[in-house]
Amino acid sequence: MVARLYSFVLLLLLSNPGLSARAAITVGSWTAIYKGVEYTTGSADAAEPVLQQVKALRINLLHQDISFLTTPSNGGASEETNARKASTFLSTHGVQVAINANFYNPGALFQSDGQPKDLEGLAISQGNLVSPQETDPVANRGQVLLLTQSNEASFANTINNPISLTGVYNAVAGDARVLLHGNAGVAPGGERHPRTAVGVSQDGRYLTMITIDGRQPGFSEGATLFELSEWLIRFGAYEGVALDGGGSTTMVRSDGQGGATVLNSPIGAGAFGNSSGERYNGNHLGVFAADGSLPPIGDIAVEQGASDLDLTWSTEPGYNYVLLEKSSLQDEAWSTNAISLAAESNITVTVSADQSNAFYRVTSE
Repeated sequence: MVARLYSFVLLLLLSNPGLSARAAITVGSWTAIYKGVEYTTGSADAAEPVLQQVKALRINLLHQDISFLTTPSNGGASEETNARKASTFLSTHGVQVAINANFYNPGALFQSDGQPKDLEGLAISQGNLVSPQETDPVANRGQVLLLTQSNEASFANTINNPISLTGVYNAVAGDARVLLHGNAGVAPGGERHPRTAVGVSQDGRYLTMITIDGRQPGFSEGATLFELSEWLIRFGAYEGVALDGGGSTTMVRSDGQGGATVLNSPIGAGAFGNSSGERYNGNHLGVFAADGSLPPIGDIAVEQGASDLDLTWSTEPGYNYVLLEKSSLQDEAWSTNAISLAAESNITVTVSADQSNAFYRVTSE
């Protein structure tokens, strides 16, 4: 059983001669927005070195309804893909959430819908090679996220080390392995910019996508690569890679009506890609997911008895379940047990003999 994750605040004491202040880094609780997809936010307040506004998606890779798509090839036309805003990519292909992915050329100075783009680093879209892997250390686009058709996620470095693409169904590339075995893969310091990154939990169950807004004084000033690694860790990642950032940084979700809602505050619009609004990016990583949740999988009435009783429910892999209870069928509301239940096949709950009469239900979150 996995305890619920509630929002928490990390309080850090900043010390200056004659002055002490308390700074807060806040990470919100995960909220399910689709089957297998959760969303939350994070922030660093004014007492931190810089303001930071962070958005995060957590994808359950074991969920049966989850699949991925990156920007498809433009079919042999000029370059490799056609540039689209993240919101257009989402609405065109019907994914539920998406972020920007690979670096690309031509970049910010040339912005128009449908413009051909040459991607930097490996890109694979549902089994089709869109952009070859980068091995040149000067280009530095060899940090890749690999996904199989069954959503097994891994990271690899293709610089001076071409990798086998057997079994790879989707792939995107970035420029820095910012998180390596639970620790920062980069040194502190450096410039702050808007950032996009992907991370995977230690058990391989969750893929985390995050954006950090930047270049917006008084709202969010961006992050160094080291700070990016810290945010990935806060959201539960164990391995992680930085993707294209700056004006490209964008996170979107479906609005449920065929359009998209932009979740972060991108700055990629305009002729130079440096004003408020979305940029036309060369590549995106999108997630297909289903709406809603499963119906309850069984109500059980329990009477007070002479011995303990084990209650068992059969469950479906990849869903999180929660135990509900109430003392009478006349009660209008079910109360939520403070435990989330994650199971691959069955959930068993023991009811003690001295417990009063009660009614139990297990339902998916």
